[in-house]
Amino acid sequence: MLLKQLVRNIRVILVKGSNLAIKDRFKRSSDPYVVIKVGDALKTSSIKKRTLNPKWNEEFLFESMNWQQEVIHFRMFDHDVVHPDPMGCACLRLDNTLTFPYDCELELKRDLEFPSEKVHGSIHIRVLIEKAFTPEPSVAEKKRRLAKFRRTK
Repeated sequence: MLLKQLVRNIRVILVKGSNLAIKDRFKRSSDPYVVIKVGDALKTSSIKKRTLNPKWNEEFLFESMNWQQEVIHFRMFDHDVVHPDPMGCACLRLDNTLTFPYDCELELKRDLEFPSEKVHGSIHIRVLIEKAFTPEPSVAEKKRRLAKFRRTK
């Protein structure tokens, strides 16, 4: 019962990107997508073709036992067939001082793994913290767990 009270869902809404760097020189645009990391969990947005001002409006759900100490990492890339080009990164540290839902614009910074890459622009995100409810196991599931427990004694 205590476990259910501690788990929280971190809902991250990737709204849009603005004024992004040009990575496809011939097209004078980029094909951006974002990789979002919370704890060990990674989620990837869709690729927006040929734009420097993408609109995603995509939601990503992460579970956390200790959301007040989580950091949400955002890494943006330009999609390429051979290898993705880095477009920047941003972080948001969650804590009790933030008011939820939290809506903000994060400036993209140079990724330490790719220090020579040209970076500019920002991403607009929204974050919500919600109680995560684990459904009560069915009677059959409870019986199966009890039988397994008894066999291990």
